Amino acid sequence: MPDIKFLNPVDIRQVWKREDTDFTPWLANEEPLKVLLEECGIDLGTDFQVRTELKIPGVNRKLDLYVQTESMQSIAIENQYSEADHDHFTRALAYAVGLDTNVVIVVAENHREEFVELSRYLNDAASAYGEKGISVFLVKVVAHSSDSEDAYYPSFELISGPEEWKAVVAKSVSTAGESRDVLLYDFHDRLLPHLRMSTGLFNKTNPAAEVWKAASIGIKGVNIRVLTSQNDTVVGCWIHTGSSDANLAALEVLEKDKDELQGFFPGHELSWTKRKTCYVEVRVEDVGYATNPTEDELKQVSLLAKVFAERLNSYFDELKSSILEVMDNEDQQGKWSKEELGVAVDIYIEMLAQEEQGKPYVKVDYLRDGVLRLPTRTLKSLELRMQNISAVLDSRGEIWIDGYKPARNVGANVSAMIEEILESKIE
Repeated sequence: MPDIKFLNPVDIRQVWKREDTDFTPWLANEEPLKVLLEECGIDLGTDFQVRTELKIPGVNRKLDLYVQTESMQSIAIENQYSEADHDHFTRALAYAVGLDTNVVIVVAENHREEFVELSRYLNDAASAYGEKGISVFLVKVVAHSSDSEDAYYPSFELISGPEEWKAVVAKSVSTAGESRDVLLYDFHDRLLPHLRMSTGLFNKTNPAAEVWKAASIGIKGVNIRVLTSQNDTVVGCWIHTGSSDANLAALEVLEKDKDELQGFFPGHELSWTKRKTCYVEVRVEDVGYATNPTEDELKQVSLLAKVFAERLNSYFDELKSSILEVMDNEDQQGKWSKEELGVAVDIYIEMLAQEEQGKPYVKVDYLRDGVLRLPTRTLKSLELRMQNISAVLDSRGEIWIDGYKPARNVGANVSAMIEEILESKIE
């Protein structure tokens, strides 16, 4: 029998000495942030943005963390050592209003019962306001150590959060003759286990009174989607990368093997849609949220989703390349102003200084900050600019950042501007 031991609880101040200078910067990293949001049932995604110590308009305070997920959901996070108090709780709500976010997360060592009850009241109220409501999550942070390893093990525990099923039931009994939300919630509550089992996806997707559910296959903007109506359900691939040309390029990867792909769906005709958002999907008739579907019918829906997931995975590299090629071309064609290039060079110089001093740093954190300063640019386009800057430095015989291999696919005008900016900033 293996040696089984319990971890030892430790004061979080042993792990992070200060909340503002240690804990909050740590939480802003991808891994802990993803774990925190998963505890709240929120999918961070892969293309997200984080800002720390964000100044709030009209409030003489700064928000600890402002997060925008890949699905464009905005989240305000306020951290506090010891018990959460009135100041931090009300401040977090004020931040949410000021930033027009609909999710607030308060992270603390403990949450007093009065605040737990208040959060429940606010979440019940939020359900009545729909999209305009503010959902409140109270999360406890703890840390442990091991006798056998020199390491700390943090974890998050959700103390209070929205109760979707409760909101649905409350709405159904308070609105005369209204049962649509209950039926939708029940449909997804029964379908999701089948989807998880058959596709390996949808693991962080929760049932809700919504007509559709989607899960990424691992490529930004390429999803398996299930869309239900009263009497039918549509299953398919949903492509929404943010670029209509990239969407079309990805769909054409699949469409070139149209007949072969159709063969994987006997008894169902594939429907192809080419718009700003692209789809390829099949319709399952007489299986909808109002038809009281059997478990076998729900399993049939999930097996169709499985086939889509398998087919998309077989084209994974080709789909990803087609999307990146279009988006990279769009970024290259979209002229960068001298001011934008100046921001990119500033970020590069900051990272280069860290590297030359032997200090650890995370490149993607700098890139995310750059995207916030350059809202029309993507992480990928900024990363390419970093490689272009490396190319200019390399041509000058100067040191460039390890990991940003020189990429010389940059026009002469842009190269000249980068060199001019570098001349003005590097002595």
